[in-house]
Amino acid sequence: MMTDAAVCALFARTRWRMLRGVLRSSGSQKAAVVIGMIASAIAGIAGGIAAVAIGRTNDDLDAAYVTLTTGVVVVVVMVGVIAGVTQPVDPRVLATEPLGQRQLGLGLLAASAAGPPGLSALLVAIGLFAGAVSGWFSIVPITFAVLAFLATLLLVSRTTINLLGLLAARHPRVGQIVVGLSSLAFYAAFQVIPRQVADLDDDARSRMANLLAVTPMGQIGRGLAAAGTEPAIALVHVAIGS
Repeated sequence: MMTDAAVCALFARTRWRMLRGVLRSSGSQKAAVVIGMIASAIAGIAGGIAAVAIGRTNDDLDAAYVTLTTGVVVVVVMVGVIAGVTQPVDPRVLATEPLGQRQLGLGLLAASAAGPPGLSALLVAIGLFAGAVSGWFSIVPITFAVLAFLATLLLVSRTTINLLGLLAARHPRVGQIVVGLSSLAFYAAFQVIPRQVADLDDDARSRMANLLAVTPMGQIGRGLAAAGTEPAIALVHVAIGS
């Protein structure tokens, strides 16, 4: 019987073998994989640099990190809906293998984390760590916060894909409508919300941060902000968010 760690490693290796196999082929699928990898790398580098800049230059770290972590989750959900139902490793193919439901679920999460989106999230997480760290005493709470951030992104993306797949299988037309409306809403929000947030004064940003802090990702962001001055309180916020 394989251990959970061995199953996760096997799924991750399988994911990369699949990507390499596509890259050795020709046609639109290869182009899509190449574009996806380049886009993920660019998004991860840009997000990581932005996270470092926020941590090193922002005066109100609480509002900045709460808004940043919550915003990233919203973007992941919307991108997951717009991108459609994508299964890195199809669970139906593995249904006959001697794997329990728990091991299959962990393996699918590992396969999702091993692809280009996982690379992008890792680069952003590195930027969060580099921007938030402030002395040796802050390393422990920041490490836990970053790990919780990555785990939440992974679970949110898989949940979005699974729910969309269930909806598309049972109600195809409704699924298409949801994807279409979500695409329009995401485009409109991307055009409007950043400018609206940039125009807010300090009090308004603090009120918005307090509102977003009731969410799990808001608590993790609050933990990142408090790690440099109150590491014990930061761990409490990370635990609540997790």
